[in-house]
Amino acid sequence: MLSWIICAKRPLQTIEVQYAWAVKDSEDELDETAIPDVEDMLSACCGLVVIDKESEIIRLVHYTVQEYFQDTLTRWFPTAHLDIASTCISYLLFKDFSGGPVRTFEEARVRLKKPLFTYAVDYWGYHTSTCSSCNPQLLDLLTNSEWVSMVVQLCAMFSKIRERSWLLEDSSLSLEYLSPSQNAFHMVGVYRLNNLVTVLLANAEDIDPDQRDNRGKTPLIWASEYGHTNVVETFLSDSRVDPNRQDNEGREPLHWAAGNGNTDVVKTLLSNGRMDPDRKDREGRTPLNWAARNGHTEVVKTLLSDGRVEPNRQDNIGRTALSWAAQNGHTEVVKTLLRDGRVDPRRQDNSGRAALSWAILRRHAQVIKAISDWRI
Repeated sequence: MLSWIICAKRPLQTIEVQYAWAVKDSEDELDETAIPDVEDMLSACCGLVVIDKESEIIRLVHYTVQEYFQDTLTRWFPTAHLDIASTCISYLLFKDFSGGPVRTFEEARVRLKKPLFTYAVDYWGYHTSTCSSCNPQLLDLLTNSEWVSMVVQLCAMFSKIRERSWLLEDSSLSLEYLSPSQNAFHMVGVYRLNNLVTVLLANAEDIDPDQRDNRGKTPLIWASEYGHTNVVETFLSDSRVDPNRQDNEGREPLHWAAGNGNTDVVKTLLSNGRMDPDRKDREGRTPLNWAARNGHTEVVKTLLSDGRVEPNRQDNIGRTALSWAAQNGHTEVVKTLLRDGRVDPRRQDNSGRAALSWAILRRHAQVIKAISDWRI
């Protein structure tokens, strides 16, 4: 109980912990007689655990208890993450889910309401990535397309159904929402399971490591977006993976890494000779535009150091990287761009505004000062 409450990635309802307790690796369904009584659970924890009566959330009695156990986790629960990962995987192997992905929205509703399902399907990968070893069944499962489809269809990371709760109530939705489009490489890449990426690349020749999902994202794009540098390096080592492949928005791995401030991934992608660092997406924005717009100074410096990047490139509405940084008040990015002799702060967008105009309009005093000092 304590290891689950301490290590869980989100607050757990009491029934989820009860189910977790009752899951057995050797069984293909839950033995309801093994579900512990709530009072017994609380008693076993000697006053360290309480249940919120309104939300039914089970938690430690005080935040200091959480801090203590987090600081001493390896002493009290050295295999906690491995045990939780194994429980999640064992639960997802129950015969209730053996039919693969659901075929209707009603089936999706039923499955998502099952206790422990959403936690298991969302976080088995996180707990696996946190421990040095993994469930011995996992490699076989990742080559089982039915199991993979069942997992990606309803996990929050990938599922279009889980994006908004009202989707399940809308019977007019396209069946595309029920069609799982990610494969094993998407899963192991986004969860930073680099050892499994390596094994699958070497042994699972029938699984495409460059497959686009329903958003157009490849496994490399997902890994780049989440900043998993080692995974990105491993994908790039395979000739089947195209580092310039774009998603439905025209964004490639470098766009996502730059926009999210993942400097190490940006450096890794730039070091690949096949990468085009100045490619535009559907909105006409380059990776530099995205990094400047979101205020990622180190990424901006890294991109400017690459001679292939044109810092004055304008997007579909005429905005440059400097314009976006000025509009959003990213002073350090503005200063970094202005120090590059190629940047033209006078360049106007389609509405006739230059970077200084945007800074004045948005009342970013420090940006106004930085641009004004440059003009002097």
